[in-house]
Amino acid sequence: MRFAILLAAASVVASGAMAQSATTDWSGFYAGLSAGGYSGMEDFGPDGSSDYDLSGASRGVFAGYNWTNGAFVYGGELAYTSGEAKENGLSGGSIYPEYNYSDFIELKGRVGYSVGAALIYGALGYAMGDYDYSGVHYDVDGAVYGVGVDYAFGKYFAGAEYLRRDLRSDYPTDADVDTLSVRFGMKF
Repeated sequence: MRFAILLAAASVVASGAMAQSATTDWSGFYAGLSAGGYSGMEDFGPDGSSDYDLSGASRGVFAGYNWTNGAFVYGGELAYTSGEAKENGLSGGSIYPEYNYSDFIELKGRVGYSVGAALIYGALGYAMGDYDYSGVHYDVDGAVYGVGVDYAFGKYFAGAEYLRRDLRSDYPTDADVDTLSVRFGMKF
């Protein structure tokens, strides 16, 4: 009797382990939408003497292509993120809506690992966007990097992604603009 119970328990554990080792096929084209929020910090002035917090809502679109090698997934993604990361006053003062970062275009490489229906990944690439200083626009650009997880439901997926953009400009301002977004997409 003990042997039968032990055998049944072992078969349940083994079947669960086999089910978890099966990975989702993430290869091919994909596209989707994202929504979330901006946060971050801006160093303003020629010597970076003024710091401002950044906040605001974000939304975007993305498309990319993945290749797989076993459970490893790698590929590239092009994304556009809009909304405004607005400056907050020093010490939590009023928001300065006339000063903001927006309209980011990002080209990212992604490397990840598929665990069952989940894809856990890191991203690294280049971002460019716009800094609006009271109606005068300046180009900003720099590195973008972050982490994310997507979960597949057949050909659809949902996930979350955290990105940081280290932005520089010809204007005397540098900023770290972060987004935390939810993502919804479809694999083709």
